[in-house]
Amino acid sequence: MTLAIVCYLIATNVEKFAILTWALIFENAGHVVIFTYLLATGVTGFISAGPPLIMSIILMVLFYVYYRQATS
Repeated sequence: MTLAIVCYLIATNVEKFAILTWALIFENAGHVVIFTYLLATGVTGFISAGPPLIMSIILMVLFYVYYRQATS
């Protein structure tokens, strides 16, 4: 729900809320670090940590591309 609200705010006024995109990028980067740690140490398997890791990587890349397009 929070992600939807923040994305809506960014979409309504790109110039004003473009800085929020960095918050989303760092949030997803944190998820990538945590899920990679869980996989690397063997705490969880790929079944439970793999899909959120993949989804966080995709979202992080998309938010970065969106930020680059919004600021250019």
